[in-house]
Amino acid sequence: MPHSPLRDYQVAAVDDARLAIAEGCRSLILESPTGSGKSLMIRDMAERAARKGFSSYVVAPRREIISQMSRHYDEVGLDHGILQADHPRRRPGYPIQIATTATLLRRDVPEPSIIFRDEAHLGLQATLTLRERFPNAIFIGTTATPCRLDGRPLGSAFQRIIRVATVADLIQRGYLCPYVAFQPPWDIDLSSIPTMGGDYHRHKLAARVARPSLTGDAVATWLEKAEGRSTIVFCVDVAHMTMARDQYRAKGVDARMVHAKTPDAERDKLIAEFSAGVFPILCNVEIATYGLDVPRTACIQILRPTQSVAIWMQMQGRGLRIFPGKRDLLLLDHAGMSLIPEFGLPDDPHEWTLEGGHVKRKTTEATISIRRCGKCFRLARAGTAICPHCGTPFPIYHRPIIQRAGELQQATRARPALCPEAPDEQRVRTAARWFREAAKRQYKNQDGWVKARYMAVFGRWMDPETERKARVGSGSV
Repeated sequence: MPHSPLRDYQVAAVDDARLAIAEGCRSLILESPTGSGKSLMIRDMAERAARKGFSSYVVAPRREIISQMSRHYDEVGLDHGILQADHPRRRPGYPIQIATTATLLRRDVPEPSIIFRDEAHLGLQATLTLRERFPNAIFIGTTATPCRLDGRPLGSAFQRIIRVATVADLIQRGYLCPYVAFQPPWDIDLSSIPTMGGDYHRHKLAARVARPSLTGDAVATWLEKAEGRSTIVFCVDVAHMTMARDQYRAKGVDARMVHAKTPDAERDKLIAEFSAGVFPILCNVEIATYGLDVPRTACIQILRPTQSVAIWMQMQGRGLRIFPGKRDLLLLDHAGMSLIPEFGLPDDPHEWTLEGGHVKRKTTEATISIRRCGKCFRLARAGTAICPHCGTPFPIYHRPIIQRAGELQQATRARPALCPEAPDEQRVRTAARWFREAAKRQYKNQDGWVKARYMAVFGRWMDPETERKARVGSGSV
């Protein structure tokens, strides 16, 4: 069997995994960004194991991922079987078997030497069941986001996390494409939307965001900034997705949609045609969030807010793969997630732990580090003097020199104002909404986060009277 060439960071990660196993670790996670080649690392390790006479099960959560893996293995001539009902690749004697999680749980199969778990953050209970069933097997998981929506720690199934690479590093080295992010000017008030299962209540969220005006503006934004790009649109539910598709079609854009209940054959056909560039817009509900490999995708349009950092990162990651002729990813963040400190932009750093999932960033003033152009609404890092998209200078606000006990403090450049001329009533209502949001998200420094965001948007620090009114309006006093 031919050896699968790996990039240097992949080789280092595989070596780290082998060292961890040699030290006695029986279950570990390789944390690596979407598009970084996690399936290639799995393939390489499974191939090496087969050469030494060890058997492997490569387990994925969905059959689309199984098909993608099988094609990749065929491309390098790596023989394998597929454990799936009536599948023509049923070859039980082969040392490498690819299976969905559900199939492996149902089948009476011999214990392998290694079980590889793609998208290891999903199906925690299934992983625990497999570990009980195959107590002697080594478990190696891969994921870009080692945390779960329900908050259950992955440490119950895995002993160690090995970081493979970061998005920022892979963009810099040309393995992922650069991005341009926009956040339209509207601000959706989600403070009253309840939480269910670790995220917003889906139907109540859909009722809030599924408005013709919002989706219509989304279409107008796409026509202005992204027309012609292969685009994945993330929606809340089927009704919301249908509205988005219809809004596109009303403007003469060939948009189609796919969701969990789309028949298998139709789903396969839609994804294949989208991958080939037959039509530009694929609206989806929880199909493209993970495992969908379409490098042609050059625009991600996010119409679904989320409380999950993992879902946010998975959605962005669908468009970061490189592709011939693709110069960058256009990220249209209609959900307003980018300016939330713990979410951020695609290449912002994230820390993970097996005990609690995502390590939240400190919600201090220093974390509000993204600018939004008041003219074209492109997002840029703090310290940027002019908008890199339209050339509009960012406003500069100086803090006064303050004298304290004979010591002068130098004036510093503050963050840009997005709405410096907003009336008092609007500023109070907006600040009240942020106080509710900060309380709901349980930020450690709720006051600091609200005040820093107030400065970023309105170009001034919140005065005591505005703060008093905002707290009354938020119900926090």
